[in-house]
Amino acid sequence: MSVKLFLFFLLHVSAGFSSSEPNYFNSLLPSDAVALLSFKSTADLDNKLLYSLTERYDYCQWRGVKCAQGRVVRLVLSGVGLRGYFSSATLSRLDQLRVLSLEKNSLFGPVPDLSPLVNLKSLFLSRNEFNGAFPPSILSLHRLMILSLSHNNFTCYNMAHIIRCILLGFIVAHPYAGFETFRHYMLLLISED
Repeated sequence: MSVKLFLFFLLHVSAGFSSSEPNYFNSLLPSDAVALLSFKSTADLDNKLLYSLTERYDYCQWRGVKCAQGRVVRLVLSGVGLRGYFSSATLSRLDQLRVLSLEKNSLFGPVPDLSPLVNLKSLFLSRNEFNGAFPPSILSLHRLMILSLSHNNFTCYNMAHIIRCILLGFIVAHPYAGFETFRHYMLLLISED
C-alpha cells in the first residue's frame, strides 16, 4: 500500500514540475522559472525552446536567458522560430528584466500589459504578427530607452495617437546612443512600416 502511495505522489510531483500551468509544485519553484515556463506554454507552440526542469534545473542557463544574482535580467529570443501568443501574466513576473527581445518570430495577438516590467530598458518586438491596439502599458515603462515595434499589425489610429503624444511631449524623452532623444528614436522605428 505504501509503495502505491509513494508512486502516486511521485507521479504528481513529476507532473507538477513538467507542467507550465501554475500549481502547488510550481509554487515551490523560483518565480522567474515559473514565468519562463508559462511564457513557453503559450508562445512556443512548436516546442523550439527546450525549457524543462527535468533537463536542467538552472533556468539561468536556458537558451536566451541571462541572470544576475539568480534573477532573469535578459531574455533574448530573436529569430528562434517562436509561434504562439504572448500571454499576459507570463513574463510580467520578471520584475528585474532589463532587455526583452522577441523580434523576428511569429508571435501573434495583442501585446500584453508590460507595466510590471518596471526595470525594462530595451524592448524588441518587431517583425512578428502582433495586432490590435498599441499597448498603452509601454508608456508607463519610465526606464525604457530602446523600443522596436515595427513590422507588426497594430491599429493605425493608436499609432497616430502615440506619435501625437511623442510630438507634444507627453512621452518622456530619453537620450540614447547617438539619437537626440527617445522621441526621435521611436519616430524612426514607427516610420519603418
